[in-house]
Amino acid sequence: MKLRRVFAGSVSVLALASLAAPALAQDTVETVVVTGIRASMQRAMDIKREATTIVDAVSAEDIGKFPDKNVADALQRVPGINTVSAASGEGGFDENDRVSTRGTSASLTQTLVNGHGVSTGDWFILDQYQDIGRSVSYSLFPAEIVSSVKVYKSQQADLVEGGVAGSVDIITRKPLDFKDNITLEASAEAAYTTLRGDTTPQFNALAAWQNDTHSFGVMLQGFYEQRNIRRDGQEFLGYSAFQQYVPAHTDAGGNAVAASGDLATRDHPDLVGVNYPTLIGSAYFEQERIRQGGDVAVQFRPSNSLEFNFDAFYSHMGASNKNNNYMFWGSKQFAGPTANVPTSYSIVNNTLVAASLPAKAGLAPIVADFIMRPHSMSDAYYFNGEVTWNPTETTTVKLKAGYTRGAGTTPQQAAWEGMVAAGTGAPSSYDFSSGVAKVGVTGVDLSNPGVLVNDWAWGAVSKASDREFYFQGDVEQEVKFGPFQTLKAGVRYANHKHKSDIWDGGVSYGPGLGYTGSDVSSDNYPSDFADAFRISGMLTNVPKGDMSKIVNVLSTVKSWRTYTQSAADVTRGSRYMWSGSTDVREQTFAGYAMAVIGGERWKGNFGLRVVSTSEKIIQPVNGTAAVGGVCPAAGDIYSDFGCFHYNSLEKTYWDILPSANLSFNITDNQTLRFAAAETMARPDYSALGGAVNLTDLTHVGSGGNPQLMPVRSANYNLSYEWYYAPQAMVSLGVFYMDLSSYVTKGVTKGTYLDMLLTGQGAPVYSVYDITAPYNTSGHDEGIEFQLQQPIWGGFGVIANYTYTTGAETGGGALVGNAKNTANLSGYYENDWLSARVSYTYSSAMLVGMDRSAQEFQNAYGRVDASVNVSVTDNLTVTFNGLNLTNQTLKYYAKNATMPRALYSNGSQLYAGIRFKY
Repeated sequence: MKLRRVFAGSVSVLALASLAAPALAQDTVETVVVTGIRASMQRAMDIKREATTIVDAVSAEDIGKFPDKNVADALQRVPGINTVSAASGEGGFDENDRVSTRGTSASLTQTLVNGHGVSTGDWFILDQYQDIGRSVSYSLFPAEIVSSVKVYKSQQADLVEGGVAGSVDIITRKPLDFKDNITLEASAEAAYTTLRGDTTPQFNALAAWQNDTHSFGVMLQGFYEQRNIRRDGQEFLGYSAFQQYVPAHTDAGGNAVAASGDLATRDHPDLVGVNYPTLIGSAYFEQERIRQGGDVAVQFRPSNSLEFNFDAFYSHMGASNKNNNYMFWGSKQFAGPTANVPTSYSIVNNTLVAASLPAKAGLAPIVADFIMRPHSMSDAYYFNGEVTWNPTETTTVKLKAGYTRGAGTTPQQAAWEGMVAAGTGAPSSYDFSSGVAKVGVTGVDLSNPGVLVNDWAWGAVSKASDREFYFQGDVEQEVKFGPFQTLKAGVRYANHKHKSDIWDGGVSYGPGLGYTGSDVSSDNYPSDFADAFRISGMLTNVPKGDMSKIVNVLSTVKSWRTYTQSAADVTRGSRYMWSGSTDVREQTFAGYAMAVIGGERWKGNFGLRVVSTSEKIIQPVNGTAAVGGVCPAAGDIYSDFGCFHYNSLEKTYWDILPSANLSFNITDNQTLRFAAAETMARPDYSALGGAVNLTDLTHVGSGGNPQLMPVRSANYNLSYEWYYAPQAMVSLGVFYMDLSSYVTKGVTKGTYLDMLLTGQGAPVYSVYDITAPYNTSGHDEGIEFQLQQPIWGGFGVIANYTYTTGAETGGGALVGNAKNTANLSGYYENDWLSARVSYTYSSAMLVGMDRSAQEFQNAYGRVDASVNVSVTDNLTVTFNGLNLTNQTLKYYAKNATMPRALYSNGSQLYAGIRFKY
């Protein structure tokens, strides 16, 4: 049994080590504010060197010196860390949003703030109810709020569970940490984005005060950061496979059978099973991001044995956005027994990478979407209180309680869709054999919005919230008995709720309304659209939507604000889209015991954490069409999206999580570390509670899986560190994760109410084949290398490299598994100038699911730089540049022959001043 293996291996090593001489003091990972790049390097080395667990850290000075605007941007330069700039299907942006550890999903990295959980929301409407997991959105955390960030790569019993691969703890500032009675800090910057061509303001300010006895202090901090974003993209919104054409015929019983399959395979049987693009779009996206908020901290030490701490944080990101997409409509051309037949085509790697099609009446070759979300937003806040009491000189009692909430909201979505040559059709073609698609339509001026004839329009409201109340108590006792230094024990309780809802306000335009693109568009894409990757023949000079015109047009037909916005109102005729809702409630209880041990040249800890998780999952499940306006089963609910009922499931499971960490000083400058632990992370909310859509006739369906068990792993780490000179070090680490329980997608069995057999009578339950998440197994292993080296005269270099090779059992890719990740920074520093240039590289990796299909991010590298000039002791002029080489983000499906998206975000430039008193 794996649990026994972890205990047997780690305890035997600890038993040998306990024969060593007198114990060392328990290690602590402290934060010291330092100045200068070289001093920051030394402090980072000290933290790593002094730690018992395998830890990397970034200090406040590091974040200030790096050209980084949020915590994730700073963490991308830590060995073993991968970042992505998107949560799910919104595509890649210029600011990192999710953090993962050692080639795993961001959902398997636990993110904490000051040792407690934090809830966040997402601004993109699909992320508010699709597969984004339990990961935290770092776009809500500006770098300026941080004192330090600790990355735990090995587990210990007193850390909150939830990080299979590791944990990130963001430590904010406290008033008594400052050395002066009054501290004032402020910065003002101008942010310029090269694609948008706009300059916007960024402000941060901090004020801290403490009394003369340093027993009471208050700190206030605020931030306002605005950025106007433009993103140029080409999107391939999914692929379908050609189905064998079967003509209309009469079966053996004399019954007429309609034609089925795709007509193209009648003349071209080699197309059967070949993948074709459903939509190829030129996507022009604009967004105004305003991140604003602040934090407050209060500290009170009435005596040396008692301390009270309170801190609160709030961050709100307004993310109003407009997306325009002008698309070749592959599914309209190819799908079905009356579809089009290509006159010529090219197949590469079982993908139809190019095709030419004749005009065919009723088949529009082009469709355009203009979507506006003027008030999209996300936010996060928490309140946290702590008491530390020392009843004796050797005993410490800590109590912690708090509440955190995150939300993502789309209060208004207005969208208009139009088609080109819907009635008559037009000859068309596409070719993406070069990786970028050319699209052509013969005899139609695609730059003229008047050729767009309205198809339909819609609106939507989406709300998602994530909240948690927690309480924690810890007792620590110094013992000084042989190798035992400290004994520590504690308990933790958390009550967590995650809920998402969406309402769709569809508006179908009738044939006599006659709206065209001219009614909703006032200008076209900018002339430099997609300059970073455009090729001749790409759709570029095409219309974009006008927000005010779209709202006016929608209001003449039906108010796009009339759909319901109440979760309780799911009565007949409502637009409650139950298929996009989740409702997961969890209560967790944890208790742990841990011993800190040490000797003359070694130190370590070992312990056990026991966790109970109780879940209640309320899952919508569909029924059949309404019969006479009444759902066919009692208790079911009718919406415009069909009948559904709620399937409620409750379950409780336990996890026993042993851990051990050991550190040996081979010499005064060389350290060898070993760590082993059982870890766990609970499944994503949508994976547990995603709505189930059933087909009763064939007993198949798709949806979430309430029976999912958590991701569990046995982790092993071995590392070597050599501190061979001041501010210089080299380290090498190896790790292995035995994922006995991993979550992937496939076909599983599930028992549900069979609406076809139930009818108006007693309920009948049947077994269905459900395409849903399920538990499997896997592994992840790799190496980490790190080097810090001053060179000469203020110059130096910092480098790290991580290699991972993980897979599911059966060979499937792990989400987040980039085989190669590397960082290289060169710096220069003297008394008045510090400068740094950094290069970050990540090889291709699976980033998740989008529209029920896997999506990979291609290899990507970027260059960032920063310059800080000290004008006086109190005033610094700053210059920062991100993505200076304007690298294009590329995504693909099963292989690189099936592109999913290309995005250019341009470079981001910042110039400002920083004041400190």
